[in-house]
Amino acid sequence: MEIDWGDALQYGGIGFLLVFAVLAILAMATWLVNLLADKIGGKGGTAENGGNNGGE
Repeated sequence: MEIDWGDALQYGGIGFLLVFAVLAILAMATWLVNLLADKIGGKGGTAENGGNNGGE
């Protein structure tokens, strides 16, 4: 049984790029949800407003 290294590299490359694409999509979705939560909830946990959500 012979391994076709061209196909193996193609499948590996597609899988590698797919992982980074999924991670990028998750990062953008997390950023968007955080942005929406800050807009809806008013005061967020960013450095501009103290970062403590009014807790202390």
